[in-house]
Amino acid sequence: MSTAPVQPNVGEAGAAAALPVRKRKMEDEDAVGVTAEKAAKLEQPAVAQATDEVKPAAQEDPKTKRGREIRLEQNRKAARESRRRKKVMIEELQRSVIFFSRANGTLKQQNDDLTRLMMQAQMQIAAIESHKESAASAPAAAAVPTPAPAKPEEAAKPAAAEAQKMEDNQQKAEQAQANAVATQAVYETKGYPAAAARAAAQAMTGTMESCTTGESPEKAATAAQAGPLTNQPPLPPMQPGATMQAMANFQQAAAAAMQMAMGQMQNVPGVNMSQLAAAPAGTNAQQVSAK
Repeated sequence: MSTAPVQPNVGEAGAAAALPVRKRKMEDEDAVGVTAEKAAKLEQPAVAQATDEVKPAAQEDPKTKRGREIRLEQNRKAARESRRRKKVMIEELQRSVIFFSRANGTLKQQNDDLTRLMMQAQMQIAAIESHKESAASAPAAAAVPTPAPAKPEEAAKPAAAEAQKMEDNQQKAEQAQANAVATQAVYETKGYPAAAARAAAQAMTGTMESCTTGESPEKAATAAQAGPLTNQPPLPPMQPGATMQAMANFQQAAAAAMQMAMGQMQNVPGVNMSQLAAAPAGTNAQQVSAK
């Protein structure tokens, strides 16, 4: 590596030597000051940046600032109003709870009072009714002598007689109904209208009942003429003298119709004629079948 000798600048040196001494000193001092300044700036850039003052922000628009202030004020007013309404609502709810609690207590007390009054009234009514019953039964008990206690056999006799009477009435009703049906069938087979056949059967049934019960034929004819409670045509009037003859004719016709019906039913398979035989007076079909 070759090292070339540094050649001094002869022109600059000659010019500096040609200047006066005082001027040369001033120029040297100026050059040294400038060089020192540059060196200080280059050596301390961070310190210079750190010590810089903060620049003021850009100027804000007055309208924007005023609008933001208005919005903030409106938000504060809305928050205050919301808190006020919430407080008022809570107070109203508390008053409502207190009012309804008192109302419920008052209603409960009134219900208890009404229940007590109703119970007292019921007790008074029961006492008055019992007093009236005792007052009404006392004279009757004093006027009517108390019968001696009857024996069990004597006490059972009226019940047995009543049961026998009911059974007899039922048998009579069944017998009368059978006679009426047979008579109506006979008249219908002879060509009479259904209404006339039914009227004749009812008349015969009423006449036979009057004979069995001891009722006069005139009353039986009147009852038969009145007709049943249903909407049926009235029966023709009957003469008292011809009642027995009409009854005999009806009985003969009923017997003939019964024989005809029995003869027709003999040809029906699976029918037991012994069970369908006419029951004698004073018995019913169940008693005949049991025998």
